[in-house]
Amino acid sequence: MVSSDCIRGVLVLALVFVHNIWAIYAILFAMSVVSTFFVPAQSVAIRTIAPIAGLMAVNGLMSQAQQGSQIVAPGFAGALVQWAGANTCFLYDSFSFFFSAAMVMTLTLDRPPAAAAKAGARAVMDSMSHGFRFIFTHSTISFVIIAMTAGMFALRCFGALLSVYVRDVLLSNSAAFGILNTLIGIGMIIGTQLLTRFARHIPQQNLVIYGLGGMGVAVFVTALLGSMAGTAAGMLGLGFCAAAIFVTATTLLQHETPQELLGRVMSCLMSLMAGSQVLAMFVAAPVAEKAGIRNLYYGSAAMLLAIGAIGYYKLPARAARAASEAD
Repeated sequence: MVSSDCIRGVLVLALVFVHNIWAIYAILFAMSVVSTFFVPAQSVAIRTIAPIAGLMAVNGLMSQAQQGSQIVAPGFAGALVQWAGANTCFLYDSFSFFFSAAMVMTLTLDRPPAAAAKAGARAVMDSMSHGFRFIFTHSTISFVIIAMTAGMFALRCFGALLSVYVRDVLLSNSAAFGILNTLIGIGMIIGTQLLTRFARHIPQQNLVIYGLGGMGVAVFVTALLGSMAGTAAGMLGLGFCAAAIFVTATTLLQHETPQELLGRVMSCLMSLMAGSQVLAMFVAAPVAEKAGIRNLYYGSAAMLLAIGAIGYYKLPARAARAASEAD
């Protein structure tokens, strides 16, 4: 995590001096690559530091902090650019990475020594194969990762065309687009606040299922009503239910995955989620152009509801079968 933060701090700092568009593309690509190391390491660190019973609360607080920063940051960045220029914004961003690295360095992680790892591309492929093998032989983990990947795919399909939806269907302007985007973050914060209460009485895998179904309903309502009020309600519902998926699924992965495999499983998850985002960007525009934006939203809703229904009928049966075999 420290290395990832420091490298990203240097890369952002380079944007102050670089003005060639292709060099900027290269820097942003490098930042994306380096960023992928942070989240799996962060997940392992949380599992190491936090007590098992407190993982849901810790993940919820992290989700709230992330969503809060995404709500506040655009307005703050816009004001900073207007007041002091873009380079000042880059300098502040670079400082934030170095500050994060300094904070992480104060942590003490007590982990048992691992065996010496092999280096090279073969070692990377072996590590990923171990992660995927564990994922596909564990029914709950498999479903959770499918749920997170499907949820991210639907969110990206939805978000990629939201501006066009606001313009062509709602016949509104960029201000409404900004407000609607903010409502997703607000919905996630509210959902995270309530999640720890629900988690005490509802199995975590069921929360993921209900989150998938709720996201499907939110997208369906948005497409069906085609109004500003319906879209606002859909945005809040989408964020609310997304919190149930991502926070609960992350906690489930940390609970169910052995410590030595958690980094690999989280890396595999990051790869799948990144791939789903790229696929959503490629799929959304052509499908919407041929079938219409609302029909694309109907399709996303149907996919989410179908995966949720499969999980609803399959996971409890597998859990009961595993319990009977254990007895």
